[in-house]
Amino acid sequence: MNEKNGKGQCLKATLYLSSAILPSGIRPDMPENISCIYFYDANLTCTWNAGRETGFTTKYTLYRNQMHSSYSITPCQNATESCSFFPPSNAYSNDFCFQEFVNVSLNSKKAIGSCNLTGLWDSTDYSVAIRCINNESAFWSGWSGEKNGSTEEKAPSGKVDLWRVIESSHSSRNRSVHLMWKPLKSFPPSGRILGYKIQYFPEKKTAAHKRTNNSTEKKITLLLNEEAHIISVIETVMTSTTNEEVVVEWITSEPETTKYVVEWYEELEMDPFGRLWQYVSNSTKWKNNKKNFKPFVCYNISVYPLYGRNIAAPSYAQIYVQEKKPSEGPVADTSILGKNEVTIKWNEISKAKRNGFITNYTIFYKPEDGKELNETVNSDVLQYRLKSLQADTQYTVQIMASNRAGGTIGDQKTFKTLKFDKEDFFFIAVPVGINMPVRLFQW
Repeated sequence: MNEKNGKGQCLKATLYLSSAILPSGIRPDMPENISCIYFYDANLTCTWNAGRETGFTTKYTLYRNQMHSSYSITPCQNATESCSFFPPSNAYSNDFCFQEFVNVSLNSKKAIGSCNLTGLWDSTDYSVAIRCINNESAFWSGWSGEKNGSTEEKAPSGKVDLWRVIESSHSSRNRSVHLMWKPLKSFPPSGRILGYKIQYFPEKKTAAHKRTNNSTEKKITLLLNEEAHIISVIETVMTSTTNEEVVVEWITSEPETTKYVVEWYEELEMDPFGRLWQYVSNSTKWKNNKKNFKPFVCYNISVYPLYGRNIAAPSYAQIYVQEKKPSEGPVADTSILGKNEVTIKWNEISKAKRNGFITNYTIFYKPEDGKELNETVNSDVLQYRLKSLQADTQYTVQIMASNRAGGTIGDQKTFKTLKFDKEDFFFIAVPVGINMPVRLFQW
């Protein structure tokens, strides 16, 4: 619009109806060099390099997933180059993985360097790699190959949570007492629980009447009389290996017990005189040189408490001083077929060919000219139902057995899903059954 000033001249003015600010910037780079440190009494903190400046406020989302677990993926959001997770509410698992970096100065005149890693967790697998840098350079070398090792286990220090269900018997004075307990939730872990010892005796009698049962499960049924009983459940023998030794630790509930006999032998040893044994006094720990044990062989280890001239029931454990992947894999049985599913069964690998503790089984299957799929189950599962399969389709299936050293796949088997299932035959048969009486009536 035009306006006049005092001199009668026309001035040109501009009227702004609206305005907007258009910021400029670039898309964020892909984050690099992610590293995490797990402070078990604080949190899991991860940092990364965000790359070049974008000109915008950038929000980063970090995802953490516990491997081989049904727990959901956990996100963490932040606008900076770090993010922290608080300790998980679920029980500890060795599947949590993290990285920690230690800088070590090395005298260039020495050909060998060393570093003592401290603050490590008990019963945890670690991988160690090394890289180096010259004092006059700004560039690091590549990482060396990884070396793997495990820290020692320690005997658990807490108690299990115990509950019971009492089932009365109408035929006698005895009753079934069903015991169940929850395992310890220690973080970080002290070791792998290999079994439980259940001790019980009548409340009005002395501990000399104590009886003992062992269980590898978290439940047991005792047949007791009508008297009140005192029952306790404790973890049994713990085994571990170092670079040079086999270490066995155990817990005693009787402070007056000061003498034990440790017995060990190969699991498949049938000769009673092939067993080895040793007395232990004033200690609940026993060590033996690892060279006295064969690799890839399972050993039974028992600890017998001595009460004067009496020998009490033992606690026991099993151990491999070294594992390798199984010598063979399981063979699948596919005899239970359906239209869209099949039940896969398999047998355990023979003890002589396991070469370590079986940790899980993985089922690999694929339709003809299709994509291979897989399902992983625990080591105590020996059958699994595959669902959502294509009808009237040929599949191949293989099963892999895994221990801590690796996995071995069994022979390939072929099966074909059914074209119809029982429901299909039912719906086909119904119209025929209805029509037949009608025809007879008309006839």
